[in-house]
Parts: sequence; structure tokens; C-alpha cells
Amino acid sequence: MEAKAAMEELIRVTVEDMAEKGYILPEEISAIDVSIPAAFFLSDIGKRLLKSNDIRREIPFTLLKNAGEIQPDATGKVSIQGIIDCCFKEDGAFVIVDYKSDNVYGEALNERAKQYKMQIDLYGEALERITGIPVKEKILFFLRTGKTFSF
Repeated sequence: MEAKAAMEELIRVTVEDMAEKGYILPEEISAIDVSIPAAFFLSDIGKRLLKSNDIRREIPFTLLKNAGEIQPDATGKVSIQGIIDCCFKEDGAFVIVDYKSDNVYGEALNERAKQYKMQIDLYGEALERITGIPVKEKILFFLRTGKTFSF
């Protein structure tokens, strides 16, 4: 069985197990396109993640910042809340992976990635503050195209 088909089958079995355990409804199974997570896990970043012994998901945070750091003309403080999709340790530092489901392709995808840079930089700052562990890389992974952008 080729790698893609094997990964899709593994995900399909996992999804069915999730339905049996009540994490998702059985009727939701048909709405899941297993090719998307399969493409992620077969990508370079997915393979790196699978090698890690320390993978964390859905990490909530609140970050207090000077407003001028977010909006140049703003004053005072601003509280930023978010959830880091995923991070994993690699060589003693974290790699953040932020999944994007934008329906954008071609050159527009490069522009969209630039729009997310501040967001993922804030994720890196928050994770370092929370854990005291450096973030060595921040990656946007566009699910529809499989394209990655590293910051």
C-alpha cells in the first residue's frame, strides 16, 4: 500500500474510533476529508512532528502588550488572547504549527501568509513566556494547498 493510502486509512480508522468514543457524531464521519490530514502528516513538517516526543495541542494564552506594538498609533495596553494550534519540541526548542484553512491559491497565498505573520509571532512570544523554552520556528500550514511558510 502506498504511503498516502496507508496514511488515509490510518486516519479513517482513527476517525471511526473517535465516533465510537463519542468525540464526534457518527454522521460527521462522511464530512471529514481524510486526504487533508494525510497530506499534512506526509509533509516535511508533519514528519518532523511525528518524530517528536513532546507534542502539544490547543494551548490557550493571554498576552499583555503595549498597544503601540500591535497598532502603531495606539497607546496603553492591550490584552491578546489566542489558542496555539500545535507545537512540538525539536532539539530542545519548540516549533509552532498553525493550521490555516483559507481558500486561497497562487500568489495570493504568499500575501495571505504575510498577513498572518504578526499572529504567529505573538504565538511564539506567548509560548516562550508560558514555558520558558525558546521557539526556534513558526510555521503556517495551509491545509487546502499543503503549502508551508516558515517564520
